[in-house]
Amino acid sequence: MDRLAFVAANAIAAQAQIRQNITHGIANVSTTGFKQSFASVTESFKADGAGISTRINPQNIPSDLVDLSGGSAIFTGQRLDIALNGNAVMGVTALDGASAYTRRGDLRINNQGALETGTGQLVRSDNGGAITIPVGLEVSIQEDGSIFGIDRTQVGPVQSVLIGKINMRDATGVLIERRIDGLFQVKGKPGEEIPTGEVTPTLKPQTLESSNINPVEYMIRLMDYARSFEHQVNLVKSAKQNDESGTSMLKPS
Repeated sequence: MDRLAFVAANAIAAQAQIRQNITHGIANVSTTGFKQSFASVTESFKADGAGISTRINPQNIPSDLVDLSGGSAIFTGQRLDIALNGNAVMGVTALDGASAYTRRGDLRINNQGALETGTGQLVRSDNGGAITIPVGLEVSIQEDGSIFGIDRTQVGPVQSVLIGKINMRDATGVLIERRIDGLFQVKGKPGEEIPTGEVTPTLKPQTLESSNINPVEYMIRLMDYARSFEHQVNLVKSAKQNDESGTSMLKPS
């Protein structure tokens, strides 16, 4: 009974991480540029301490490695909306001041004239600084991340002015993990820059990328989790009933 109940109870605790990942994914089905993480890995190890020495404790090892596979491209017509192609990521400055990356492309200009994401992180330029948009310019973003501005009020021929270039890196072959704030970083190396690779990252202007979460797949996974949870609970109940039956047999008549 000790071994059966112990394993079942610890399986229930370990599966809480799986449920958390599933519900987190479902909650972000409609989040712009959201990327799912790889599933947790279940490992078993011997539990030390009082009790039967054969007790094995299953444990889920969470993995926050990010799957950069693309979501659906949604054309919006908004000049500041972008969708990154392939495995490209965009450099931003997190609210704690650290360098990080994201796929979120719903950009806007804040009260200080700086370009930022929809969640308030400053977009970094190729030189690492913030991108400031002069007041009154009509902005357009090119496929290579270059940002141009046009002053419609100027006299004479209208000329485009290069304001800056968005910091983009190709993350192919780079292990990317999710930070606690939802941004991305190189696995185990907070704040480290992704080096410029052989592939030149590009983007789609006036377009947003949807989440790469498949809601049907995640609902099926949630149903499987519910069945597994019920099965583990029934195992604990069966172990309890068997123990009670064995105890009653030992009682003197």
